[in-house]
Amino acid sequence: SPFAYGGPRNTILRLYPDIRTRLLGIGWPATPELESYQDYVDAYQEKHPTGSNYNLENFYDAAYFLAYGMVAAGAQIRGETIADGMVRITTGATPYNVGRADLDTGFGFLSSSFTTKIDLVGANGRPDWNAAGARHNPASVWCLDTGSLYQGDVLTFDDENDTLVGTVPSSCFTFPAPP
Repeated sequence: SPFAYGGPRNTILRLYPDIRTRLLGIGWPATPELESYQDYVDAYQEKHPTGSNYNLENFYDAAYFLAYGMVAAGAQIRGETIADGMVRITTGATPYNVGRADLDTGFGFLSSSFTTKIDLVGANGRPDWNAAGARHNPASVWCLDTGSLYQGDVLTFDDENDTLVGTVPSSCFTFPAPP
């Protein structure tokens, strides 16, 4: 994780600080073209006006998917019923975005009948889950710049051309490697 990069257990980086110039990672791609992503960024900036580290939509989405899954589970909230609830929130025709705006209406709609289904759209986009719960969405490449700041989605996967697109900033990855 880019957030564990400077942690106290990272002995390699303490011993070899220049390794930062050769560090790239793989993560979920952000989806800034989606309305729900912009709603997430707006909510983050409202709470943290000077903050710029809002590339945490995976964590944001997880909380909302769990909450909606629990509502969809009904009165008997257990792991199995929450899993069943997850099916109810990812297979419907009616879209609801994560975040505050749709929360009351989404919860109300799910609670109105045990057969209602919605299509919960996360800040990270619509989940494309397989039967085991893993997402099929393509990954993207992140890096840390010279100030050890996380730079997300410097390379993203283009499904149409089956290639990575974008540019890794020179402040993240120097080539050739430093001596």
